[in-house]
Amino acid sequence: MAYRLTRTWSDPRMQKLADWTREMMDAVGATAVLIGCSREAVIAQAALESAWGARAIGHNIFGIKADASWKGARQTVRTREELPNGDGTFRSVMIDAEFRDYPSFAESVADHFAFLRDNGRYAAAGVFNAGSDQAYFEALQHAGYASDPHYAVSLMKMVESVKLFTVWMVDDAAPGTSAQAPVPPPGYVVTDSGNVMRADIGQSRIVKASDTATKVTVAASAAGVVAAPVAAVAGMSWQMIAALAGLVLAGALAFAIWKLVQIRAARLDMHEKEVV
Repeated sequence: MAYRLTRTWSDPRMQKLADWTREMMDAVGATAVLIGCSREAVIAQAALESAWGARAIGHNIFGIKADASWKGARQTVRTREELPNGDGTFRSVMIDAEFRDYPSFAESVADHFAFLRDNGRYAAAGVFNAGSDQAYFEALQHAGYASDPHYAVSLMKMVESVKLFTVWMVDDAAPGTSAQAPVPPPGYVVTDSGNVMRADIGQSRIVKASDTATKVTVAASAAGVVAAPVAAVAGMSWQMIAALAGLVLAGALAFAIWKLVQIRAARLDMHEKEVV
């Protein structure tokens, strides 16, 4: 496990929440990188949806149901649903529903990411290029993830609660340790250099780079530009970039001087013809 707590709590409930949060910190790493938000943001959503894991069905912390397409394990649970009456009103009833059952929190988080990825409205709302926790939560709300009109506000408050525990955690997977990197969500791979990219060769592109090329790569991908060459340039040292910039400026200056010489020659020629 990469993360560990550096303190304990005398209150058993607080210690339980802290232990759950620490386990979630290990589980949400790859998804947080792909979304571009903090680990605490993903944990906050899981905590809000499952009451800090207390209402989770197995490791299903996002309450995703098992439809006909789900081939994994499932659990039948009595749950409350709001059903339409046909006249614009709803009635609250208890029904038996089947939910996906995951062997670990990491797989639950990965499947939740796949759910967001495979439903186009989340990408359209900006979930995957939000760039901050606040923007990510607002994109979720805009896409209709929850009916609560204050969903984003509730999530931001939950982030602060999560940080009460994460501030007491250290990452044992820091550079120089042997801890393993988190398993990427379905359809993605982590390269040897630490980049996260699509596993499908036909759609291969860097989704999240591990170096200074990150922002340029993501921006180029979003604009439909070939990401690899741009990332290669962005990953150069500042000395190399400065040299290239100097060459470009020198070329532009030489072209401008040549153009001015042509214009001056043309004017002199016209003046001589007028004198004659």
